[in-house]
Amino acid sequence: MKKLFLFLMLLNASVFAQSGKNVLKTNLVYDAFSIVNLNFEHVISEKSSLEIGLNFTLLSNADSEKRKAVDFAFRHYLSKKKKCPEGVYISPILSFFSSEYLDYGSDIYNPEKATKEGIGYGLKAGYQLITDGGLSVDFFGGFGINSSYNPFSINGMGDVPIAGIALGYNF
Repeated sequence: MKKLFLFLMLLNASVFAQSGKNVLKTNLVYDAFSIVNLNFEHVISEKSSLEIGLNFTLLSNADSEKRKAVDFAFRHYLSKKKKCPEGVYISPILSFFSSEYLDYGSDIYNPEKATKEGIGYGLKAGYQLITDGGLSVDFFGGFGINSSYNPFSINGMGDVPIAGIALGYNF
C-alpha cells in the first residue's frame, strides 16, 4: 500500500510539473466568419513556444470558397516578469492552404470548380493572458502575405491583415 501511495504521489508531482506548458485555443474572429479553427501552443524554452493551427470553412453556400489551412508559428515572449506562455510576444508565421471555389471566368452561367493552393507568411504581435484557473485569452494583430490572389487584400496581391482574439485553456 505504501508503494502504491508513493507511486501515486510521484505521478501526481510529475503531472503538475508539466502543467502550464500547453495551450489549446480557438480564434473567436475566425469563429465569427464560420471558420473552424483549433490552435495548439507548446512551450519549448523559458521565452519561446511553437504553435500549430488547423482551420477550415464550414460555409454551406455553393458559391462560397471552401478553405483548409495549417498554420505554424514560433513565438518569442518579451516579458521579463511573466513566464512563457504568458505576456507580450512577437511571432513569425507560416501557413499552407488549399481552397476550392467556383470560377466564373468569362461564362457566369457555367462556372467551373477550381482549386488554388498557396503559402502565406507574416508577422504578428500580441499579448496572452493566463488566469489562475487556466483560461487563456490571446489578443493579437499583424500583417501577412499570401502567394495567391486575395480579393480582400489591400492591393489584390495577397496582402492580408492578421487580427484575432483567441480563447483557450492552459494545461
